Amino acid sequence: LPDMIAKLSEDEKESYNEFNGIKSKSDYAEPKIKDQPSPKRYRDVLKKELESRTKVVSNMNVRENWNKLLNTPDFKERELKGDSETILVSEFIENLQSAEELQCHAIIAEAGWGKTTLVTQLAMNFLTQPDCEIAPLIVKARSLKSIDNGKLDLSNLVNDYGYYKYWKRTEKRLLIIDGIDENIKIHAELCRDLHLSAQFYDAHIVVTGRKNTKMSHYFNKFELG
Repeated sequence: LPDMIAKLSEDEKESYNEFNGIKSKSDYAEPKIKDQPSPKRYRDVLKKELESRTKVVSNMNVRENWNKLLNTPDFKERELKGDSETILVSEFIENLQSAEELQCHAIIAEAGWGKTTLVTQLAMNFLTQPDCEIAPLIVKARSLKSIDNGKLDLSNLVNDYGYYKYWKRTEKRLLIIDGIDENIKIHAELCRDLHLSAQFYDAHIVVTGRKNTKMSHYFNKFELG
């Protein structure tokens, strides 16, 4: 319901409020997280996860500055090195937004180089831009139990099922599989068959993994600079 209300015009919202007996702001109940549109709700979850790593710092000023850096990344300052070209992360984002065909990408780097941070920032960026049509969904690869012709057990892995339904309704979807090297049980199957998930979910696929990750030839491989 909050997703549908968010799409109403101002006149439609006025009619909706009138129909429900809402005459002024004082008639509104205290806003709850579950009453927010699901994209905003999902973005807040990602923001909380992103900032959780700064809790190890006891100095509040340092922690605030670190959070500020995490929440306002400069995508023009980081490179992705492909086999044939090196592009900025900002260009990578533009390519995804303008792509007419589904794309599969693998972002590779050693442990601690910020792969999870980067894809979380990418997802938050897409959720923040008012004119962006891409809806991102991040899944931890280690939680995946099977892949069947591209089908993954996503509905059991997404904490906010309302956002998952919203994601499936959007026209442009981005599925991010983070840390593919951490799934030992079906690692080989994921590397071999994840390109099929692009067709199954009608979504771009972005995978992260360490340098020893060997995705199929359907993936464009980028090394995080």
